[in-house]
Amino acid sequence: MSHHKIWDKALGEGERIEHEFSLSPRYLNFNLFFWMLVGLVILVFGFSNILFFIAGVLIFAVAFFHFGFLLRWSNMFAFTNKRVLIHRGWLNTSMMSIDYAQITEIEARQGFTEKLLYKSGSIFLNTAGSSHQEAVITNVGDPYMLKQKLAELMEKDEHAMYTGQINKT
Repeated sequence: MSHHKIWDKALGEGERIEHEFSLSPRYLNFNLFFWMLVGLVILVFGFSNILFFIAGVLIFAVAFFHFGFLLRWSNMFAFTNKRVLIHRGWLNTSMMSIDYAQITEIEARQGFTEKLLYKSGSIFLNTAGSSHQEAVITNVGDPYMLKQKLAELMEKDEHAMYTGQINKT
């Protein structure tokens, strides 16, 4: 998965993407399958009733659009060598950026249902000067691996800043 058109707008000089990800494919596919199955069941039983038939077609179509396309392309995340980038939206978009130096705490959570069915979870980022989570990234695959990856990148960034300051004096 490479979204250069999106990231190129946000990257600064000397900045590069280290890791990019989106919502968990298992989360998306499970929900897509479930809602398309619901739509199909209503559609099959709705052949004798036009309202049920239309409801089945609508559920099927909305599920396909929502889980098959919209969520996949409107939730993209990246770790660069300097910061976290969070891109949300498809037609109306927003981009949040959090420098590694501002992040004070990274928390990974994985509820029972998320862990069992979706193999997904959430990442919470706290920043200096804020008493609440600055950013919440939900339904991502392997949140503990992402937390570890982010911690490693933050450590590299801190080390680079530290050695850069020593070389300047």
